[in-house]
Amino acid sequence: MNIETQDVKAGIRKISNSITVKILSIGVLILALLIPAEMIHSIIREREVRHQQVVAEVSDKWGREQIVAGPVLSIPYKVYRQDEEGGEKSRIRTLYMLPEELSVSGTLEPESRNRGIYEVIVYTAKLDINGAFEYPDFTQFQIPEQDIVWSDITLSVGISDMKGISEDVPMTWGEAQLPVEPGVNIGGTVESGIHTDVLLAKNPTDRSMPFDFSLNLKGSERVQFIPVGKTTNLDLTSSWAHPSFTGEFLPDQRNISPDGFQAHWTVFHLNRNIAQTWIDNNSAMEDWAFGVQLFLPADEYQQTTRSAKYAILFIVLTFALFFLMEVSGKQRVHPIQYLLVGLALCIFYILLISISEHLGFTWSYLVSALAVIGMVGLYSKSVLPGKKQGLLVGGNVAVLYGYLYFILQLHDYALLIGSLGLFAILSLIMYFTRNFDWYAIDLLPGKKKPEKQEQGT
Repeated sequence: MNIETQDVKAGIRKISNSITVKILSIGVLILALLIPAEMIHSIIREREVRHQQVVAEVSDKWGREQIVAGPVLSIPYKVYRQDEEGGEKSRIRTLYMLPEELSVSGTLEPESRNRGIYEVIVYTAKLDINGAFEYPDFTQFQIPEQDIVWSDITLSVGISDMKGISEDVPMTWGEAQLPVEPGVNIGGTVESGIHTDVLLAKNPTDRSMPFDFSLNLKGSERVQFIPVGKTTNLDLTSSWAHPSFTGEFLPDQRNISPDGFQAHWTVFHLNRNIAQTWIDNNSAMEDWAFGVQLFLPADEYQQTTRSAKYAILFIVLTFALFFLMEVSGKQRVHPIQYLLVGLALCIFYILLISISEHLGFTWSYLVSALAVIGMVGLYSKSVLPGKKQGLLVGGNVAVLYGYLYFILQLHDYALLIGSLGLFAILSLIMYFTRNFDWYAIDLLPGKKKPEKQEQGT
């Protein structure tokens, strides 16, 4: 019975010291650590969603994304038809006209608003808008002058968020100063904005009808314009150093520096599928908006999300180093010890996201990395024999965190540098293990080769 018990214990010990069993147990631990890694992803997403909610709340009160459309001239007229009884009925149709020339010149003044620990970037746009319409040829549209409702002609400017208007809008039409009222009449293409009633001369001597007005708009994230002019010129300047030009047209000229940006657009009517004149509805106008977004470079949530994608890779590489030391040094490392090291690596991302909401990403990364490097290095010194192994593990983790930070600072070349790094790491592992006889390796500490017996004994 004692012999059988010893044989069972010897078999269990042999299995527990099998390199195959060890590799499988490490693989199971890595799969198990996917659970806390995914929980970390959920925490980061939750904090990011909360930040987006704060941005939406502040933007809703300050002013959301602004889209400026117009001005558009609306000329109502009557059309007649006969009813079933032979009588004549009339209804109103509207002729819409876009300006021949439109020039917009403005500055964007970015501002920072704080809600708790969250920062929101908003702006105030100061815009000077001018141009001219050409007097319409009503015969082209077969509109008799006597059917035009001259008293209801309006000039409308679409503004996507009316809460952003911070000052009265002085409107000049020709030489007249006109009062501005809320509401638009642009054939259903824009839902909100301002308008003013204008008077058209029935027999003008000058067929050019100039206009001029200023807008002070508060908004968030981006400001866009619809190129309603036959020739539209837009000039924007700002102290924001990270613009992202959005929409259907990129600027013809731009100058971006740490002090801000300047950009100029010229858009012709041939560049967009919008008619200069139309009757009743035209729903394609907002599809041609263009402008600029006050782009935030990868914030702490985006950067932490990117770094968390490398969590499993860090765990695999650190476990691989432990395993190689275990194999080469015959020092046993228990699976629980592997697990603790893996959890320490996961804690890094919790520290990173929580501290970055207060200190910013760079300092948070440094503090979190030093804390985890110290924890893993000191623990490895106790688990593995000697200070050299502990320093090697700590140094390995430090190199990984330094390499990850370098990748996070890249945008266009992050994938390339990451791929080359993985290739280099795998090459090093293959090089240092090229002479391992994996079939002859076991994990029994201090095991010696059996001595050869002399013949004749």
